[in-house]
Amino acid sequence: MDKMQKKFKGPLRCSVKETYPNFLITDGSYYISAYFTEKSYKQFRDENSSLRVTDLQDIMVQINKWTIELIGCAENHTFTSYAGVEMRMIIHQMDIKKDYKVELKKYPTNLYRDDLMKQVIMQYLNFN
Repeated sequence: MDKMQKKFKGPLRCSVKETYPNFLITDGSYYISAYFTEKSYKQFRDENSSLRVTDLQDIMVQINKWTIELIGCAENHTFTSYAGVEMRMIIHQMDIKKDYKVELKKYPTNLYRDDLMKQVIMQYLNFN
């Protein structure tokens, strides 16, 4: 994440595709697993005491502070992985756009179905 150019690290507006069993966010084309830090979850609960995370499905969120992690995993247990590697978005700070319900025009694709993403993961695995 440190090597990522600053222009790519800004806030992101995403739709919450699913909340269970994985919290999946989408840009409308692809989806990725997202995980809350303890601090961001506490902030979410403090600001939205009447909402649960599971209530966010199909809601627009703005992720103001985030990082990306690559984590080794059991490929047959995690559908959001490729070659035993899962890319996770870690949410450090997020705002909910409660009045903006999202209706996607098409069904988003798993990020790991993208050939470029597969190539990047394979390069990562070959360097480590």
